[in-house]
Amino acid sequence: MPGVGAGPSPAGPPAARPRRPPPRHVAQAAAFSERALAGGERLLGPDNPDTLTSRNHLAGALQETGASGLERAVGLYERTLAESELVLGPEHPRALLVRNNLADALSQSGECERAVATWESVLADSERILGADHPDTLLVRGNLAAGCWRGARRGRPAAGRRGVPPTANGPSRSGNP
Repeated sequence: MPGVGAGPSPAGPPAARPRRPPPRHVAQAAAFSERALAGGERLLGPDNPDTLTSRNHLAGALQETGASGLERAVGLYERTLAESELVLGPEHPRALLVRNNLADALSQSGECERAVATWESVLADSERILGADHPDTLLVRGNLAAGCWRGARRGRPAAGRRGVPPTANGPSRSGNP
């Protein structure tokens, strides 16, 4: 029987694969996120932590639209990260989560080496700041493993970094910066 004993499928174990929402829901989420960000920038200012959260949410919604929104999502994550580090500090948990989300978008866009390097940096900082067993640290560790696995599947061996094997479920993101 094909696939028996062959390990996880290229998309990860069936139970771990996130179900994608219908395209119309993704488009609605992006539209609502655009409105929330515009309101936050107008009422709170572009560098308010709540506005940064709205920008992070918009980037996530755009990332879910696929290739059409991925480039913009990466740019928004980069901007949100720069502003989060400036406003909150580079060691703030929200800034760490934005870095995690940026790495996920980079990985999805095929920039596996840059994504893995970003996840490695986030993991080191998360372990130091939050602790090795903090839920956000565990999330980043799992995303790094998935990123290594994805890179190896694309012919860019990244496995073995920081002792993380290239077997993990697909990545996940936290919605808050």
